[in-house]
Amino acid sequence: MGQPFTSAISRNTGISKPRRLTVSWLLRQLTDRFHRWRMLARERYLLQTLSDEMLKDIGISRLDAEQEARRPFWDDQGIKR
Repeated sequence: MGQPFTSAISRNTGISKPRRLTVSWLLRQLTDRFHRWRMLARERYLLQTLSDEMLKDIGISRLDAEQEARRPFWDDQGIKR
């Protein structure tokens, strides 16, 4: 019983030890998420400003653009979990 349970598991199964949560890692995750949300908000805002011709060039309708622009910044389909 001298070894922690997780190290015995990782040694026997090849599973890596759980990563410690550090303040710097947490701050990096929060910063990355904040920047992603800002980018999404800006892109959705700019989508509203495109002309119908520009929207047609990228293959979406005015209705699609308006629906996308109304989504909240935290509604991110591309987020890694």
